[in-house]
Amino acid sequence: MRPMNRDSTQMTVPTDDGALHANRPAAATAGRSSGGAWLHELRLREWFHIMGARPFQLLTPALLSTCVAALEGVSVGLLVPIAVGVTKRDFSFVRNVSGFSVLARWFPGWFGPGGNDFAALFLLVACAIFVAAVVKNLLSYVAHVYSAYCYGQYLQRANDFVFDRYLGFGKLYFDRANQGTLQAVLGYTGELLDLLNFTQKGILNLLTLAAYLAVMLWISWPLTAFVLCFFPLIHYSIRWMSRRIERLSRQLNEATLTRHATAYNILSCIPLFKAYAQENEAKRTYGENNELLRRLNLRINAVQGLISPFQEIMTLVAMLAMIAVLAFYLSDREPAQMAVFLVFFFAARSAVPKFTTLYEIGATLAAKKPKLVELARLLDDREKFIVPDGAIEFTGLREGIETRNLDFAYSDEVAVLKGISVRFAKGAVTALVGPSGSGKSTLIHLLMGFYPVPPGSIYVDGRDLASLRMESLRRHIALVAQDVFLFSDTLRANIQIGTERPPADTELWGVLRKARLADFVGNLPEGLDTQVGDRGMKLSGGEKQRVAIARALLKRAEILILDEATSALDSETERLIQEAIDEAMADRTAIVIAHRLSTIRHADHIVFLEDGRAVEQGTLSELLERNARFAEFWRSQHFPPFSRANAE
Repeated sequence: MRPMNRDSTQMTVPTDDGALHANRPAAATAGRSSGGAWLHELRLREWFHIMGARPFQLLTPALLSTCVAALEGVSVGLLVPIAVGVTKRDFSFVRNVSGFSVLARWFPGWFGPGGNDFAALFLLVACAIFVAAVVKNLLSYVAHVYSAYCYGQYLQRANDFVFDRYLGFGKLYFDRANQGTLQAVLGYTGELLDLLNFTQKGILNLLTLAAYLAVMLWISWPLTAFVLCFFPLIHYSIRWMSRRIERLSRQLNEATLTRHATAYNILSCIPLFKAYAQENEAKRTYGENNELLRRLNLRINAVQGLISPFQEIMTLVAMLAMIAVLAFYLSDREPAQMAVFLVFFFAARSAVPKFTTLYEIGATLAAKKPKLVELARLLDDREKFIVPDGAIEFTGLREGIETRNLDFAYSDEVAVLKGISVRFAKGAVTALVGPSGSGKSTLIHLLMGFYPVPPGSIYVDGRDLASLRMESLRRHIALVAQDVFLFSDTLRANIQIGTERPPADTELWGVLRKARLADFVGNLPEGLDTQVGDRGMKLSGGEKQRVAIARALLKRAEILILDEATSALDSETERLIQEAIDEAMADRTAIVIAHRLSTIRHADHIVFLEDGRAVEQGTLSELLERNARFAEFWRSQHFPPFSRANAE
């Protein structure tokens, strides 16, 4: 078994003059990846706007990080006077340092010449280091909590947006996409927060690195220049690893989406795999996908695992080289100067890991980039087949629905509908009949606005379909499809979907009786609160069909569309349901797709479709009298020879 191809092909639809044109909304040219900057390729600015990330919310952690880095620099910088004072046994110079001199004037008894100079001034510097460390950690905690608060809001908005975005895509997008893949991409929104988190972490590391470098430059710029010589080597080495991780991560993301698609294909078609004894083949296919994921994960972890040892070795080499230089440089220095250079050594020892951590963050982001690219694709309207939504509110059918020379194609290769011109009059029953693949269901889907059509092809009460708000139009339509869609919930929830208010039980039982479901539901231990299972698996085909009919009856829509509504019913149940359908169609505009021609005897208008064309139209008696294609189709179902008496 091979999983479905995730890539969509651009749909084309014919124009009025028959020329094919691509379905390219106005935003179709937006978001093209140049292979350049991340900001452009991942469309981060748009995502920040979607998540409601205000500039001050993004800057606040950065400002707090600046303060944290500054306090870190102060803490390290204050080690210099500590080292000098302890070495010389004299802290009197502290009274001349800006800031400390103010305290000396405020507390002359402690810090004046008559006080315990050494102990008091040492305590002062030590307390300053302690206070700086406490404030630094407090600000770091505040930044963490504030970021967590903002991230929770960002994630909620991003999830809501992605789901809303999915709901706005055209039906053709879902016809071609794999449901397992769609569900996987829904979980990628967390990668946006990881991006923000790592960005914040990178800013903190960068500012802290700057603080360490400032202290090092203050102590000795030649030694600082010597240490910086190691940074390019670290830069290019980890950059190579990051690019390798990014390439492997793209392959891993594709393999992960393929596994989701494969699992969905298998689990959603379990009866098929069991019926054809393909369990071992399914297991083999899924196992191959897992094996590929295992190998890719191993290769990524192997490359990522190099970063930490490389960082440690490079740090060790830099420190050993610096110790050798310091040993030569400090051979004839005073003890106080040696103590200061020990502080330099500490700052350098802390700076190198901060520098390599920046590239570790970059490597992690490189691993996440393929998922962020998948999210960025959701912002692009290309190949989403979005049906344009008009501004006119549809309040009810007054005249009818009409197609005028309607052409439609799902792709460049095959035209499904060719020059269809049909009128569905208000209050009339119009039947669409014809062999399989003639375009009956496609025509229904176009009337409901599931697919985009060329302007001037479909009119509702004389207005172009594209000018109407699709939601308002669909509120007036009830659809009973050949493939019944039921979600994993109760019977009650499945029946009352689409109603403006929760119906009373008396109203529900009324439609159950009309749909011939009352006896079935009454015998269930939990009644209407019975769970139907995923896709209604706990119900038979006929029961699911009757649930769909009950749902349509409860909606009380003025336009009723029946797409092979009785195809899954036995003859006796079909007769009973047909009575309910006839009652439901009274005083309504009905469009019926019928396989069994016995169900359309009383249709006001019949359209016979063949090879995407409306080859015949008229009443039953008119079409049979012509003795053309419809009459042949009628006779193929073993009906007796036509006479006006049995037609009526």
